[in-house]
Amino acid sequence: MFFYYILAIIGHGNAADEAELINRITQRDEQALGKLYDLYSKLLYGFILSIVKKEVEAEDILQELFVQIWEKAALFKSSRGNVYTWLMTLARNRAIDRIRSKQYRAQGQVNSEFGVESIVNPDDPSPLDAVMIRERSEVVHLALATLPVEQREVIQIAYFGGHSQSEIAAQLNVPLGTVKTRMRQGMKKLQIHLMGQK
Repeated sequence: MFFYYILAIIGHGNAADEAELINRITQRDEQALGKLYDLYSKLLYGFILSIVKKEVEAEDILQELFVQIWEKAALFKSSRGNVYTWLMTLARNRAIDRIRSKQYRAQGQVNSEFGVESIVNPDDPSPLDAVMIRERSEVVHLALATLPVEQREVIQIAYFGGHSQSEIAAQLNVPLGTVKTRMRQGMKKLQIHLMGQK
């Protein structure tokens, strides 16, 4: 949630055009799905890969994600956010579900070390994609560095590690309310900092 939340603040494409693509997909327009894929596949792949750490898994999840978009496009509600945020939410949920699955854990593929460095690029990004991803990663890294350590810690564990607030409280041995407060305060500070960078 953190990475796509940050990128949603920074911005991506034209929200109205993307909402229209989703509308066309609900009407079974394959060309619209293709355009959405062209717009987002590299970014989504990089995001998924940053969570699952395995190229084959990331490719599978990306494919499953676009099947889900084709089947569930009608569930998108512009009143709840933009297309970009919706896609990143779907991608994160699928990736987290995969790493929490028994089969995935049995393969020993869960990497518990998460951080800013977990934001990886697609294998073969275009020069423009590479620059955009690098710049966005740098912005996120700098923004995180402005936070107090305790706020930065809970955000990184939650959003790069995929842990719930209850799990973080147990891991850090602090009350759940403390975790919620730190996360809320940290996210507010990040939003203020990043809005100033636009």
